[in-house]
Amino acid sequence: SVVDVSPRPEGVGPDDFWTEVDLYEQTFAAYDGDRLVYATLISSGLNRWPTREGLFQVSTRLDEFKMSGAEGRVDYYYLEDIPYIMYFDEYNGIALHGTYWHNRFGYKHSHGCVNMSILDAEWTYRWSSEAPNDLWVWVHTSDPLDHIN
Repeated sequence: SVVDVSPRPEGVGPDDFWTEVDLYEQTFAAYDGDRLVYATLISSGLNRWPTREGLFQVSTRLDEFKMSGAEGRVDYYYLEDIPYIMYFDEYNGIALHGTYWHNRFGYKHSHGCVNMSILDAEWTYRWSSEAPNDLWVWVHTSDPLDHIN
């Protein structure tokens, strides 16, 4: 996986804190304005539960909470004590959050959320609490041809 420094998305100010989730590379990058300050691997939604692309802002932050979904189906899940939750696509129940039930970062693995290691989620949660803005989350798919030299 590769993290290329990306220009700020339209609408994000030069002093804003923002993040980039690259669905092709399965990477996460954090920016203070135009400066890359952190990068790591993530796990986004599987093809049948894709993480929606777009520019969002974190609307709700929870130190720890439970999550559940797919009630009555074979893929039902109920997980407690999920740490460092940052909902950005709240209508669809999609968040950045810490993950303790797998370590397949760098591969699609979730029901749509952006799964991060607990350490990466904690760093993001604490860093973004100092933001002068509600944290921007830009979710997109990079072009694999852009990574060929």
